[in-house]
Amino acid sequence: MQVLQFQRDGRHGSNLSQSIFSTHKNPKYFPDPEKIDPSRFEGKGPASCTFVPFGGGTQVCPRMEYACLEIFTFMHNGVTKFKLEKANPDEKIAFNP
Repeated sequence: MQVLQFQRDGRHGSNLSQSIFSTHKNPKYFPDPEKIDPSRFEGKGPASCTFVPFGGGTQVCPRMEYACLEIFTFMHNGVTKFKLEKANPDEKIAFNP
């Protein structure tokens, strides 16, 4: 993690917050940020501290674990309770493409 030192006018001991949109919607970190593009999270994914949907440090969302559990439950139910078929039966499935 990179630490940036800077000076800011204000009282000593004041809290400073960052808007997550300053990085989540920044084309420098996420090209075409308005486009839904799951592939941007493949491989190494986004740079450290640029994608923080649940906050971080002392301000982390208390429901982060619950949200992850909900996603895993949704995925589990999708795989176990539904019959999945290929749209094109002749298409080969590539493992580790």
